[in-house]
Amino acid sequence: MCGRTACTLPPSKLRRACRYKSKDNKVTEPRWKGGKVGRYYTSPNVAPMSWTPVLLSAKHAQNDPDVEGEKLDSSDRMLQVMRWGLVPAWYKKDLKSFNLSTNNCRSDGMLDKRMFSTPLNRGRRCVVLADGYYEWKTTKDKQKIPHLIFFKNDVESSDAEEENDEDDQAVNVRPRRRVLTMAGVFEIWHPPKEGPNDPIYAYSIITVDASPAVSGIHHRMPAILDGDEAVSQWLDYENVPLSEAANLIKPLDTLEHFPVSSCVNNSRNKSLECMVKIEM
Repeated sequence: MCGRTACTLPPSKLRRACRYKSKDNKVTEPRWKGGKVGRYYTSPNVAPMSWTPVLLSAKHAQNDPDVEGEKLDSSDRMLQVMRWGLVPAWYKKDLKSFNLSTNNCRSDGMLDKRMFSTPLNRGRRCVVLADGYYEWKTTKDKQKIPHLIFFKNDVESSDAEEENDEDDQAVNVRPRRRVLTMAGVFEIWHPPKEGPNDPIYAYSIITVDASPAVSGIHHRMPAILDGDEAVSQWLDYENVPLSEAANLIKPLDTLEHFPVSSCVNNSRNKSLECMVKIEM
């Protein structure tokens, strides 16, 4: 499972970290779409129902007024702020009454459960971005020790940030690595007519059985998309059918982790110390 992440890059750095080669082979930064509902705040301690940046095909914005006249391809990309916790399009009540746990979507049910299969069959595939995610390891004496899990240092790191922020240096946070790219599914939910009319974009992180790299911490893990080719195939819903893209959803070993302070246990704690390695 994945129930807590860290996402500390501001929009400008996220755009830089998510550069890609466009259809005409130009290095391109994805456009940023802030959205009318919800706002992204950088945080080392992100919980479900927060608003976070995700990567998706820009073709999903084809009918937006700000891209009127542009011809978008499904291989084009954009960054959009979405709510963590998918809300099914068929849900008719007030959002405050929604009590289903949808922060994760199990891979073995994503093509069977209507709340996930419907958006997936409509091409609503996304990539959830983070510095890393947290998982709690249960020790022999029943203590739960949080671990920060992120891309290995020795993987291809062309998208990694070279510089460190002053805040990072102050608390000795690890050097920037590649942004963690997790496969997701999103839906567009329209509130009841009597409420605000702005649609809400919301997502779930797809999970798989844990790989050996993290199975000692938890038996589940997010479906990691390792490298730009994997990201491209997951997002490009017009040229890569779901049956083919689904082959990307599998356990990967390109992760490492270390224990962090229990201060991350409280999701209201937004200190960068949540991400600092501790000695055991």
